[in-house]
Amino acid sequence: MTLDNNKSLIKWAICIVLPLIIFFLPETALFTSAFKGFLAVTLLGILMLAFELVPNMVSAIIFPVGYAILNIAPLPTVLGSWTSTTPFVVLCGFWLAVILIRIKLLDRVICIIATKFASSFFGIAVTIYLAGVIAAFITFGGHQMLILAFAFGACQAMNLKPGPEATVLMMSALYACIYAQIFSYYPGVLGLLNGAIIAVAPDKAITWMDNLLLGLPMFFVGIIGIFILCKVFGRSIKSADIKETYTLKLQELGAMSSEEKKAIVIVGALFIFLITSKLHGIATDFGIIITPLLFYLPGINIGKQEDVGKINFDMVFLILGCMAIGAAGGYIGLGDILSAYVVPLLGDSGAIGLIAFVFFFCAIFNLLLTPFAIYAAFSAAFAQIAFSMGINPAVIMITMIIAGDTIFLPYEHNSGLMSYAFGMMSMKDFFKASLVRGGIQTIALLAIMIPYWHISGILYL
Repeated sequence: MTLDNNKSLIKWAICIVLPLIIFFLPETALFTSAFKGFLAVTLLGILMLAFELVPNMVSAIIFPVGYAILNIAPLPTVLGSWTSTTPFVVLCGFWLAVILIRIKLLDRVICIIATKFASSFFGIAVTIYLAGVIAAFITFGGHQMLILAFAFGACQAMNLKPGPEATVLMMSALYACIYAQIFSYYPGVLGLLNGAIIAVAPDKAITWMDNLLLGLPMFFVGIIGIFILCKVFGRSIKSADIKETYTLKLQELGAMSSEEKKAIVIVGALFIFLITSKLHGIATDFGIIITPLLFYLPGINIGKQEDVGKINFDMVFLILGCMAIGAAGGYIGLGDILSAYVVPLLGDSGAIGLIAFVFFFCAIFNLLLTPFAIYAAFSAAFAQIAFSMGINPAVIMITMIIAGDTIFLPYEHNSGLMSYAFGMMSMKDFFKASLVRGGIQTIALLAIMIPYWHISGILYL
């Protein structure tokens, strides 16, 4: 038997034995049959996700079906997310990203930005970050591999070897991949977190504009973080300029195609729709849902049949499956249970105490679980606690995203793994740069975000 087989068997043993232990523990007034069953099913699905033993869709099915089989919550309750706009928003967000990447519009955006800013080492790093942020807004989070490849290309253009300087550029891309989740609309993440908010305060669900306003300061924190990384790790580079490289690439792309021009008009119309949501009163979800469909209309004809096959359906199902965790938890009163223990611990610390608690709690758990698993497991309970304390649950959800993005090792985040896989960073350099970034995020949350939320009137209900 190979070493890999032994590891797989150990992981399977953990996945099965731990939930069974929980399920067969003696019942108490708190540890009821429903609560035990909920913990067992949730732990089984999350461990499978964490160990990557099965496709994501397996866990997506285990959550709702497991809750229903054990009579923890009715099937209509745990499948409630399927009757909302969430599955269509997630699906169409992925769909739009596939189309825009295929027609090379995002490649053109990256090249244009590089020819404007990439005339120094810091300029190159900021170029990567800015291009990634713009791509994040345009694709609703479907930009990770594209911007990481751009950073890798910049390293090659500068003839950088794996080391501190290359780490700065790859980390700049990583900033763009994960920081952008804080202030740009990621349907997959917010579909799950909004489900937790809607359960307690429907009017506080995070729209595209709300997301921008809630997280905007972190955009500037990202630039500050890149500046610090350049000073700490990029000191050996006295001058750098890759403008010529991307000028040539822009020339290779040629004149803007009619497909790109049509796409700019359609995406521009979408952003106008999102920005003016308060005026027209139509839910912003419908704008995201309709947009990729427009690419297939006669006279536009940009969308292709193969684009549909490239949609990440596995992730769509996982998001909806994970929303069943919040639904089942709400049904059995998980939020009230945690409130009974967490709120007394916070004492009179109020919003600051809860935000700090959620941040450090999730950042620590991130060493064991993926950010998405953390959102799935705890978002509903934390939203309930926030509501009971008169705190805006949307603020707590953004705090969870910031905590989920506070990673120290590649395995903690998919984008971290992808950035590390390019081979331009040693594990030591990745950890050192992440430690600096984690410190910046912690300070930014406590010293910038909390005062900003308070002053802007967002912090409380």
